[in-house]
Amino acid sequence: REMQEDQQNLDLNTTARMAQRDIESASSYLLSNSYVIVGIDMAHPIGTYERVQREKKRQEEEQKKKEAEEAAKAEREEGGSKPRTPAKGTRDKMGSAKGKREKKPGSRGASRQAVMKTEVPDKKETEEEPEKEAETEDFEGIYERAVYVFPYNMTELMRKIMNAIIHVNCKGLGYEAGDARALRTVKLSQKQRQNPDLDIIGGFQIIDDKMRMVVLEGLSDKGMRELAELVPREDRNNENIKILKNPEVRFKERMYLDFNADTKKVRLREPIEQILKRSDIYLRTKVSEEVFDTLHKIGEIKRAERLKFLRNFRLFPLAERLEMIERKYGESLTYEDIFAEPKPKKARKGKSEVDATSTIPDKAMEEIRRKQEFSETRTSRYSVRSKAPTENMNPEYDEMKRLPKIETNFIDKNRSKIKEIQPDKPKKKEYEIPDDAEIYCYSGQRLNFTEFQKKKLQEKLRFDKKHLYSFGKEYLSLAFDLVNLD
Repeated sequence: REMQEDQQNLDLNTTARMAQRDIESASSYLLSNSYVIVGIDMAHPIGTYERVQREKKRQEEEQKKKEAEEAAKAEREEGGSKPRTPAKGTRDKMGSAKGKREKKPGSRGASRQAVMKTEVPDKKETEEEPEKEAETEDFEGIYERAVYVFPYNMTELMRKIMNAIIHVNCKGLGYEAGDARALRTVKLSQKQRQNPDLDIIGGFQIIDDKMRMVVLEGLSDKGMRELAELVPREDRNNENIKILKNPEVRFKERMYLDFNADTKKVRLREPIEQILKRSDIYLRTKVSEEVFDTLHKIGEIKRAERLKFLRNFRLFPLAERLEMIERKYGESLTYEDIFAEPKPKKARKGKSEVDATSTIPDKAMEEIRRKQEFSETRTSRYSVRSKAPTENMNPEYDEMKRLPKIETNFIDKNRSKIKEIQPDKPKKKEYEIPDDAEIYCYSGQRLNFTEFQKKKLQEKLRFDKKHLYSFGKEYLSLAFDLVNLD
């Protein structure tokens, strides 16, 4: 902040402000649930100091515990060598002065007391152990996530990812290998959702006309390891292909079990960059805060370069908010969006309609072939014609097409026909137009040619008082005005 010294216009009757701070006004963009990422050079990585302090505290506690055990052991040995004396002023219940039931050195009661003193843990230690476990649990996890960003037309990579997911999920759920249709229809039970060892891969896909973004999650030591083997990284990340996968970046729980054993596919009507540039996403009356936040998270996932960055800033969107994005900005999926291959054209009779590279399972392909064979046998049974074939040949028309084309002037042809129909029709008399007169051919103007003729006719017929001139002989309403009323 800049300090402005205001040494002018000082009035003793008012508050003198020698150092007036400027008012900082925040941008409206920063008020719309946005955040700023600041890079800081640290002396040591974040979390190292806490781990060192925890380790130091643990060593101190172990040292104290060891010293307590040694003190208890020394006390136990000392109690075995010296006889116990009763407390001063105490008397035995039977009236003896020295307590007849005095415990012998090293007796069972003395050893039990010493053992109880050493074995019973301190209450403070038992309360600190769960806290220590909870602290270490934050750095542990059994789940892993991976992000794939690549062009839409790179269908080979998409099919590899799909086949790997089908392989892992069929094995994890106990289905027949390659049964993709069963995986799309399966619904996980509550017991399966609560099972942390369920070896399936889930996630979601964001699709538009230019790119595909696939986010997957699963067990790090099982399914995600197989995924890395089946879909290996062929080259380093570049502008076209980006794979964010790190087995060391773990997560404690799954986020996309609501999508069951299949990946949720969301096709956007526009690329995510175009949606984020629209101004209406900042209006809460049109776009809710949840949708706004999810859109920015998807944009950050597409721009990210490290998986740890996505985890630390919690940029993975929730499952229910992805469904909100689909309802707000999504459209229907195409065949290529689902199967990562163009839709096969319908084959002619006798040819298979199923592509060999399709992801349809073997049982479904056998059922399709059986139906095709049945339809072919039905058409062969009723192949006898019951009526004459359709005539689709016209020799006369073909002959006319072969003749040379003759251009005809239809205007002259129509004029000649009119003369044949009305041979004695007199020609309309037209008035000669002076050379200096301005005449226009537009009918709506005052100086057009028709109005010019009317004016000349009015001047000629104005002094004829014996006749009535009309456009129609039977109707007086069609009388010709001899005076220009305008």
